[in-house]
Amino acid sequence: MESQMCAEFHRITNINLKKHFYAELDRHVPRLQSLFRKKAARTGKVSEVLDQLFNTYDLQEQVDVNVRRAAVLRALPTYLHEDDSGFLKLWDQALSDELQIDNIPVGLLLISATSTDAALFCP
Repeated sequence: MESQMCAEFHRITNINLKKHFYAELDRHVPRLQSLFRKKAARTGKVSEVLDQLFNTYDLQEQVDVNVRRAAVLRALPTYLHEDDSGFLKLWDQALSDELQIDNIPVGLLLISATSTDAALFCP
């Protein structure tokens, strides 16, 4: 499904979908992180969730591009007051051998070998 979508996008636009998406995401990550951190500094339910998310992010030993991308993509639905249960799936390999992504046309999958909170940043 993913390869078909990328191939069709490339056929129509002559642009590599993944490379373009990641390049644009990387370009916006610093500003989005700053915006989300400002919101996390305030009070309220959304601020608490964002604060917890970025506290976990700050505890990461190695912060690479994938960790930054995952943090921003994880924080975006919360910032927009959207329910991410149909979009974001966390698969803990230790708890389940089978991936449950039926009936999800597009989403973000985070794969974890452990069940710690820091697993949110291991795409």
